[in-house]
Amino acid sequence: MHQKTGDLTLREFLTYMEEQFGLEVSMLSHGVSLLYSSLTSKKNIELRMPMRLSEVVATVTKKPLSEGKKFLILEVICMDAETMDDVEVPYVRLRIK
Repeated sequence: MHQKTGDLTLREFLTYMEEQFGLEVSMLSHGVSLLYSSLTSKKNIELRMPMRLSEVVATVTKKPLSEGKKFLILEVICMDAETMDDVEVPYVRLRIK
């Protein structure tokens, strides 16, 4: 099991998934909120890349995270970076505090 902790930026998370697992993230969501997708507007992607994932969640849901929240549960859809085949991955539990 790989463990990456800390409230990563969206860019750091995407880079980590590619460097550690050879996976290109095509969609990232938290609950029903779509945080990142290949279909997301270029402007929104550029705005969100340097943001911490907790900030992205708060921005997209238009609600601040509860103060005691320690983890984000992220649903990820990925492709193999070399073959571009879909790869099934479990949800990601990211420790933010």
